[in-house]
Amino acid sequence: MTYASKPSGHRRAWGILCAAAIVTGALTAPPLASPAEAAPASSADESTSLPDLEIALPTATGEAKPRVRFDTRKRPGAPGAKAAGDGGGTQSAKVPCGPGTGKIGGTAQYTDHAQTVRPARWLLVEIMDQDGARDQPGVPGDDDVIGYAATNQKGEFVDVEDLTSGACFAQEDEVGGKPDVYLRLVTENNQWAVYEPPKAPPGQPAVPERAYEVIPPLATKNDVPPGAFTDFATFNIAGEEQFRRAVYAYDQVNVVWEWLPDVWPWPNPPASPDRCWDVDEFAACKQKIMHLYPENAGKGANYNPVLDRVILDGQFADEPFVVAHELAHAIMDDVYQDQMPGSGCPPVHQVHKSYSALCAWQEGFASWVAIDAYGVADWYETATWGTGSPEPWADGDTVEGRVTSAMVDISDVTDEKPWDRHGEGAALLWSTFQLHQSSSFQQFWTQRAADGFDVSTNVLASLYQNTIDYGFREPMTAGTPIFRSVPNPNGHNYSLNTKTAGWSVIALDTPNADYDLTVFDDKNQTAKVASSETAGTTDEFVAMESGPGKRPLGDYYPRVTKAAEAPTPAKNYSLQFAESQTSLAKLLPLKITMSTTNKAAVVKTEVTQPGVPITITATPAAGQTIDLFVVQPGGAGSVRTRATAIPSTTGPAGARTLTFTPQFTGAHGVIVTISGIALEGQVSLLRK
Repeated sequence: MTYASKPSGHRRAWGILCAAAIVTGALTAPPLASPAEAAPASSADESTSLPDLEIALPTATGEAKPRVRFDTRKRPGAPGAKAAGDGGGTQSAKVPCGPGTGKIGGTAQYTDHAQTVRPARWLLVEIMDQDGARDQPGVPGDDDVIGYAATNQKGEFVDVEDLTSGACFAQEDEVGGKPDVYLRLVTENNQWAVYEPPKAPPGQPAVPERAYEVIPPLATKNDVPPGAFTDFATFNIAGEEQFRRAVYAYDQVNVVWEWLPDVWPWPNPPASPDRCWDVDEFAACKQKIMHLYPENAGKGANYNPVLDRVILDGQFADEPFVVAHELAHAIMDDVYQDQMPGSGCPPVHQVHKSYSALCAWQEGFASWVAIDAYGVADWYETATWGTGSPEPWADGDTVEGRVTSAMVDISDVTDEKPWDRHGEGAALLWSTFQLHQSSSFQQFWTQRAADGFDVSTNVLASLYQNTIDYGFREPMTAGTPIFRSVPNPNGHNYSLNTKTAGWSVIALDTPNADYDLTVFDDKNQTAKVASSETAGTTDEFVAMESGPGKRPLGDYYPRVTKAAEAPTPAKNYSLQFAESQTSLAKLLPLKITMSTTNKAAVVKTEVTQPGVPITITATPAAGQTIDLFVVQPGGAGSVRTRATAIPSTTGPAGARTLTFTPQFTGAHGVIVTISGIALEGQVSLLRK
């Protein structure tokens, strides 16, 4: 995604909108605001409006793994200098510690845009010998580099190679005198860097890209004697605002880097502290480089796959979500061996709208990386079917916000009602990403299954929570109702298994709503068993008789849909599956405990003499509204719906009574249902 201007206003209002593609585009503002200026087409921007999340950088806890590496050959003028972006090995021009060398100590900090003091982590430290006036950052000068150090996870100076012991420097300057020591800090290591973009000043030689540099406001340590320990103590690197932003963006990349060990338990290749962004690489990482421009330079925030660079206007360096999102695009391009296809997004796109499967996959994945790295999901955790603020969300895997939310629900351990019921961490999602190239979330899901990772019902449920339906059929348990909201346009799909020979019923309670119930014999829902589609707000049911010569026991797949003619707004509903466990005999009262948590029951009653009228009465407990039906057997086609069942009439105290003349011998089904909210109590059945 690309940002063309900084988000403003309430983060939730902003967070619902995105704009752009990886190569061109402009930023769109929230629905009630005016659109921002388009980014120049030549900037290769991908415009977007991701959420302006309130994110705090994690507190440093120790050495990061995989290990950060440094290679001083990348520095201008260093022996064996290398091109930017070449991860190389771990060679450096470090000075080995010994009797004739000095050693430095100290801890570097910086102050972020919120005025929070933080450790300046994993910076390259050049130990300088001042010959006259100090060199200026980014400008070639006369001072010499007499040693190298690095800052560790806590901002402490350490050896540039082993990252644990102290850092040393040469004890003599070029004329044999004692060195006058000061420091230059650089935003670059082997795995990532933040660069000043290349410049082409009019009438002057072009200036190539190079890492940001700062010289802290510390006094030079003059005439350092041989073997001395030079302690710079704890200091703030200060520097101009642009360098402060460069360090903050650099620090945000470290957050994603530290996140990587938690998502790489993959046993082949074996775990290594030299693992890189791409699991196929080891010590020779492809460096992730950010070009940080001044504020409002018109570049937005994007990843340019042609340049292999993340592009940031200065203001976006202070947006952790933006930095991590664009970095994720760079990681994907790396893992895909620089063959990442164009995003498939239009020049302006929004997270809640449907564009293409490719756009949704690339943008949704990048947002998931940012969310999981920072542990902040915000409104992505609440989006589900029917989300509509401030605009209705589109559904399915062509919507980037849906892909992000689905991946969040799979990786996090917090389950949102009603369907999110799986949490596994980020490791397996990351492993499938590393092992394959995907052009859609559906292809990614197929690859996940091929990797042997979980694609069972509970995982499909978490996808379904986010309107991605890859065959989710919500399991039903006999005797336990399921309460759900308004069916989505494609309906809510369920699965059940009949285990008891005799009558079973699937009952749909739809108070004040017109919903339909269809039962299928196959998961793909091509073989329909029956539909109950009574007009109006009456409840629906499908009853089946199973056993020898009847319907086979086994799996069935109900679907609840909103009737085409039903008015809006519709209401919630409940669906319950029940099997006959007992019999209703002549003149022997039978009591059934029913309530809101047991809203449907079916019992069998045997008929031995066709043509003889039978009367059945059901008397509810106080606070219950019931209905009563009888369904008659009919050979292998013993399937009945509300429309083909024998109904009852209302009597005193809400009792229901029906009289019928049976046409067949055998087990008839007596069905009792409860509507709406009901107190627990016993319904009394009596056959006369």
